[in-house]
Amino acid sequence: MLRGMKRAWGGGDQPPSPDALPQLVALAVAQPAAGLVPPAARLAPLHGARGIDLLAGRVHGWPVPDQGGRNTCVAFALKACLELWRAGPGMIPSLSAEFLYFMIRAHPPADAATRGLWNSGAVSLFDGVAALAGFGVCPETDCPYLDPLPAGSDLGGPAPSAQAMARASALRVTGWHLWDRENPAINDGKGAAAMLYEQLQAGRPAAITMPEFTSEDGDQHWTMHNDSGVIADPPQAGWNPSAHIAHAVCVVGYQPDAAGGWFIFRNSVGTSFAQARNPLAVPMVPARGYGAVSARHVDMFGWRIASPGEVVA
Repeated sequence: MLRGMKRAWGGGDQPPSPDALPQLVALAVAQPAAGLVPPAARLAPLHGARGIDLLAGRVHGWPVPDQGGRNTCVAFALKACLELWRAGPGMIPSLSAEFLYFMIRAHPPADAATRGLWNSGAVSLFDGVAALAGFGVCPETDCPYLDPLPAGSDLGGPAPSAQAMARASALRVTGWHLWDRENPAINDGKGAAAMLYEQLQAGRPAAITMPEFTSEDGDQHWTMHNDSGVIADPPQAGWNPSAHIAHAVCVVGYQPDAAGGWFIFRNSVGTSFAQARNPLAVPMVPARGYGAVSARHVDMFGWRIASPGEVVA
């Protein structure tokens, strides 16, 4: 894909609240990136924190996916969490993003009509959590990913087979660990970065949605055009944050430094992302298709976080 060409994205199609994120975005546009420093108390749990790597050398045995032109990043982020969480020695299961996305779209949330981007295919992270709790997810072989969709298909794609439905019911996940910027009651006073680290420390990968930042030529900092794979503290000059759409990734590790550290994530845009990564730098991006996002950026712009709980057999 050439630079400047647009592709579909969508992690969450609503801002966390009418007040919180839009005001934060307005502040980000008005002030230089150096001024975007979260309250020290929120990053305090990361001071002196040890590094965490849930990949454990599995990078090359776990092919990076490419969602293509569909708004399926939520399904891919949650699928990656479950694949890594359920991985055995030397083996990572391959689960179906196609199945999960279909179940989200086939059972729209009660507020779908009020979401400006629902009709474009964008879904929220918690929509995916609800689908996994209610319907589970099947192996990739039972419901392979389709891009592009067959002519005439609904945004959610073709209905899964009876076998896919049956096998998915054996992997329904409840007891999720959640963080939601618009609902502080479930956050125990933690910031997004502290929440992510807590999940990693417990051995659980986590999916997170964060807003896109878009340049004047249409590039986005989560896309295949990010050659380093590093997302520090946007906005950069000429990059504008979105107040209504986000991208979802799966966080798989943490690398400390004096400024709060970096979270390592698995993206879903193929191996062109981070194609010029520096393996000797801090943060160290482990492979093409992966990336690193600063803890400060996570704390300032994290929308929602979900980490898996338990399987209902």
